[in-house]
Amino acid sequence: FIIKKKKIDEKNLLKILKKIFKNSKNLSVNSKSKDIQNWDSMNHIMMIMEVNKCFKININLEDSVKIDSIKKLIKTIEKYKK
Repeated sequence: FIIKKKKIDEKNLLKILKKIFKNSKNLSVNSKSKDIQNWDSMNHIMMIMEVNKCFKININLEDSVKIDSIKKLIKTIEKYKK
């Protein structure tokens, strides 16, 4: 699903992330990469690709590698949605 709003809908974002990070039951806006068992390099790339597609943005590599929490992901999405 494509999200066009400038304000990030955290509930929908978490739905996207739950599909990527399977078995992450306690996934929340406060989650960090170290807390999510399936947050590895491959799933990180999948997350960025899916976020880019759903939000119609293009997060560059430099920003991508800085994302190590859901809050940072949200801030990055907001940066690109401007």
